[in-house]
Amino acid sequence: MAGAPYLWTNELLQCIGEAEPDNRLSAFESLREEALRLGTEYQYFLTRPVFVPEEALIDPKFLAAIEREADGKPALGLVSGIFAAKLKAQLGEVTVLGEPASGAEAWSDVQRFVAARASARRFQAAWNNVVAGGIGDCLDGQELGVVQLAKRQFDHIDAAESLIANRREIRAIVDAIFVSFSRFRSTPSTLLNMSTCPLVGTANWLNATLG
Repeated sequence: MAGAPYLWTNELLQCIGEAEPDNRLSAFESLREEALRLGTEYQYFLTRPVFVPEEALIDPKFLAAIEREADGKPALGLVSGIFAAKLKAQLGEVTVLGEPASGAEAWSDVQRFVAARASARRFQAAWNNVVAGGIGDCLDGQELGVVQLAKRQFDHIDAAESLIANRREIRAIVDAIFVSFSRFRSTPSTLLNMSTCPLVGTANWLNATLG
């Protein structure tokens, strides 16, 4: 993988090449399904952008209000609305497709977006904890797009695993060639010139290349 974009590529190849499974790779694999799910959410909101004030994402009152809106109910009761200036301001900042959120469908998208952002935060925390082991890059930022950074790293890990699998397959072929020719060597009557046989030269070269 010459010119690989990640500084941890050599460490990755070494881990994949070990006989025993590496716990870090197993941990990454356990995150793959969630990365795929969040990737779907990311794609959805690319064409249906939602804006929610950052401080509102973890505000219990705001979360309860958008749930009511998504159910087609008023976000604020008549009495509570009098004392909810901050909440009113937060709700007023929410947009869907660049327009103020309005109607149950739009608020359902807002609710979905907030849930996706919460999942992305948990995914990011888990990913960065695994990365502390020396393989992978930390995911920085707070947007759903961080999952795309994880996807690229998954692609790199997959490519490395394919490379090691191909090396092992070639190694098995080389070993089989040497076993076959060892039988010729043990047969005095053979007329095969072992020093000049092209297959032997190829096998020797592959063996040296694969280490």
